[in-house]
Amino acid sequence: MEIIKQFDYEPQNFYVYVHRRKTDNNVFYVGKGNDRRGWQRSGRNKLWHTIANKHGVVCEIVKDNLDEDLSFDLERELISFYGRLDLRTGCLANFTDGGEGRSGSVLSKESIAKQKESAKNSAACKQYALSMSRKIIMDESICFLSGHDCSKYVADLYGKNVQSNHINRVANLKAYTYLGHVFRWVDFDQEEFYRKQSELRNAKKQEKIRKMKSCPYESRKRKVIRSDGMIFNSVLEASNFCVENHKAKNMKSAKSTINAALRGETISAFGYQWKVLEQCQHQS
Repeated sequence: MEIIKQFDYEPQNFYVYVHRRKTDNNVFYVGKGNDRRGWQRSGRNKLWHTIANKHGVVCEIVKDNLDEDLSFDLERELISFYGRLDLRTGCLANFTDGGEGRSGSVLSKESIAKQKESAKNSAACKQYALSMSRKIIMDESICFLSGHDCSKYVADLYGKNVQSNHINRVANLKAYTYLGHVFRWVDFDQEEFYRKQSELRNAKKQEKIRKMKSCPYESRKRKVIRSDGMIFNSVLEASNFCVENHKAKNMKSAKSTINAALRGETISAFGYQWKVLEQCQHQS
């Protein structure tokens, strides 16, 4: 049985994920990983397979783009927050406390209580738990009991996997729309929300202008050359070439990756170094 991914992007760096039972959406496993680890069945314990075979599995990314230490910390906090089935402290199929593997020790009731209390008080767990029980409104017209319920509605609406993190980002003013919709926590003052959203929009616009000024060769008329000698008439043409040759998932990611290399923010893009052809001619 395949693990269903409740997101449509590739998580960056290390990340922390949860596995939910497809039948009732309850969390039964917490893990940390990178690359494809979150949606792989191999390397799981027997209890995990028992639950997965009976109920099905949905993978949700809690937070990505972390370094390894932070991902270990968040993994430990979430495992302590939900509790383990083998210790009879909660609902998880995990056999370790996270971070450093199996502890090998039997914890006292006092120690378990302290760990759970510590996890509940952590900022990461509070934010995640709140998002699962906080009412959210979509386009000021449809209200949902949680961001997760809202994501299921949007997924059905568009016929695609939608992760609640995308919706929560809009509600938390990290982005101003998702799929053309605006999402706001019901307990967030409406006037204050749209005022801050306007500030966010203006800030992103200014950042885009700043990047274009620092990278004038984003113009489609500027030719760019790859380190293997291949020349493109524009960044747009180079981006399209990368997408057609399955180097990038879409034009937006290809263009931003190449421009980052041209600005000197990264050493290479798609395995090559990139330069503006005019700059190369001036240097020679």
